[in-house]
Amino acid sequence: MIPTLDVACADVASRSERANEILRVASRLFFEKDYNSVGIRTIANSAGVRGATLYHHFRSKEEMLYRIILEVTRDYIRDHLPILDAPSSFAQRLKELVRQHVEYFWAHRYGMSVGLRELHNLTPEHLAEVQFYRLVYQRRIQEFIAAGAHFGEFSCFDPDLVGIALLDMMNGVNDWFKPAGRLHIAEIAQLYGELVLRTVGTR
Repeated sequence: MIPTLDVACADVASRSERANEILRVASRLFFEKDYNSVGIRTIANSAGVRGATLYHHFRSKEEMLYRIILEVTRDYIRDHLPILDAPSSFAQRLKELVRQHVEYFWAHRYGMSVGLRELHNLTPEHLAEVQFYRLVYQRRIQEFIAAGAHFGEFSCFDPDLVGIALLDMMNGVNDWFKPAGRLHIAEIAQLYGELVLRTVGTR
């Protein structure tokens, strides 16, 4: 049974800072190489801990991968989807979600990339859970766009298709953005918010 967002995130607060640091190191190593090329010993050495310490926090390398991907799915959704329920216009809420999405996933680009590339290395149960959270996010955005169209703020011929297109658009930033470029990521996030509003046909 796949847990709800509220139940599933109960373990986040109890995770120690040491465990979080190990996950950050593992995320970078999985990004720079690939999951199957990185061994437990490499992760432990890079994190400055002993293998026994690592196993104290995580039962396996697959669990580390699972926790990394949860951070950019379940944890992100828990912290950011409430934006769509804020007391403001549909356009303002969608623009703010886009801004935070772009900035968050650039800051968490290692985890995002690993999450897209290494899904096949999760156990079937973990994979099903991650896919559930991704679908929750996609459907909530689609429903929000449909509601905005219903109330006359957006003009969309197909909210479901537009929602998928918007996710592809936002997730694609990490493929081309360069910190040394002419725009800061915060500026890109703001501009993407404007582009998204044009895409949904803001009136």
